[in-house]
Amino acid sequence: IIGSNIGPIHTNDYLKRLKEEVFSSAVDISLRDQKSYNMISDLSAARYTSDLVFTYDVSPYKTIKSSKKVIISVIDCEKKSSQMKNVNSQLYEEKIKELISYFYTQGFEVELFSFCKKEGDERIIDKIINELPYYEIKKYFYTGDIDSALRELAISSIIVGSRFHANMLVVILTKFVVC
Repeated sequence: IIGSNIGPIHTNDYLKRLKEEVFSSAVDISLRDQKSYNMISDLSAARYTSDLVFTYDVSPYKTIKSSKKVIISVIDCEKKSSQMKNVNSQLYEEKIKELISYFYTQGFEVELFSFCKKEGDERIIDKIINELPYYEIKKYFYTGDIDSALRELAISSIIVGSRFHANMLVVILTKFVVC
């Protein structure tokens, strides 16, 4: 199990079952955060390592010339509500719209970026675009083509990251980030 995290965990019984039924048979368990590692550190196969995204060779993308483009990665707050405390999806979507308006009026090309269809990113992108018909907003839906996604991110001069990996890619691509 490589580059994983554990959670959310709501009961000790669930964690116990997870350790017995999933992790106990693993030869190697690489966990990307300290909290997850601490949950199963008693297993000999468990280890704490940095996120796999930091090992990806992005040197070919660092030579790509940036344009006056902002990419905003979005999330579906309602789908993530079990993982986020006191989340207000309406307030989040309004903030995304404010950012779109700000960057658009500053002459930036604006693109909304989906990292995960399953978690509702694409649905929220379509919803936001439909609510802002007076702006020309592009969209990018990640489908597993890492090269295409990294090229798209490399072209932008600003990335607004709502997703963890959006922010990690900003760090390794050395872009300006708004979190």
